[in-house]
Amino acid sequence: MKPWLRFLLGVAFSTVLAATAQAAATINASGISASPASVRPGDTVQISVAVTNTGAATPLDDFPINGSATATVTFTNIATSSTFTVTTTVSTTAIVAGAGGGGTLSGNVTVPGATAAGAYRASITLSAPSSFATLGTATFNALATTLTVKGPIINASGITATPSSAEPGDSIQLTVSVTNSAAATTAPTNQSDFPAGGSANVTVTFTQIKTGYVFTRTTNVTTTAAIAEAGGSGSLTGNVTIPTQFTEAGAYRASVTINSVTSGAVGSATFGASTTALTVTGNPDLKISSITYNAGTSYRGGDRVTMTAKYRNV
Repeated sequence: MKPWLRFLLGVAFSTVLAATAQAAATINASGISASPASVRPGDTVQISVAVTNTGAATPLDDFPINGSATATVTFTNIATSSTFTVTTTVSTTAIVAGAGGGGTLSGNVTVPGATAAGAYRASITLSAPSSFATLGTATFNALATTLTVKGPIINASGITATPSSAEPGDSIQLTVSVTNSAAATTAPTNQSDFPAGGSANVTVTFTQIKTGYVFTRTTNVTTTAAIAEAGGSGSLTGNVTIPTQFTEAGAYRASVTINSVTSGAVGSATFGASTTALTVTGNPDLKISSITYNAGTSYRGGDRVTMTAKYRNV
């Protein structure tokens, strides 16, 4: 091959390579939607990101089938401003042409189990696009509701102990009565029921009615039956042990605070019983652990000696 021909071919080949390397799609986020648009905590949702391609009007600038990007989606509760953020890979099933062509990238996310019920707006940010694509406008903020999360709203309405009379060291069963104040749902119905097997973390405070002595217990309580939306009621149960040391005998009132629930949100967290919930029986079994006193050089019969005794209830 003539040197000049080799040179010309090399230049042409380099030019093609350069053009190929430089040509790529430019992806811009332009919308976001969720399907289904009404879900419960724990459900899977398909996120669809509308995009445009502002690359050049050549096939080399198209965003190809199975082109993908990382999507970070932040959902903001319109009423309370609380948020949750999920990240997933979104991809397209069709070419997104250059010169302003439009398309959709989709992927699945899971709504966190403790998400509060309400209407949420979404904000999407794209990153790390595939196929040598670049990002133009990476973020899109929805103005209207993108996702509605249905779920129970659990309110404390009562507290009892079984047996209602026990000694220090005994195990008792706590029964926490609750109501579900979530609004009724349609299409489908019962999306805001509290499910059978759902649980709550609670703190119960027992106060001795005469002396004001207090002891607390924190535990998980569980329901065996669903608690219906729109004012349904039910109960959750769990066991605790009465402390063995220093617990005073007598009648106790109880108050319960729901710290968290495994589905939905907490409404009215605290309920205080006005009557006796538990009677602690038995006499204390005291054991002296040490005695101290101010030692003198000598004592005579009838002298007063000041002593300090430490003891515990075993």
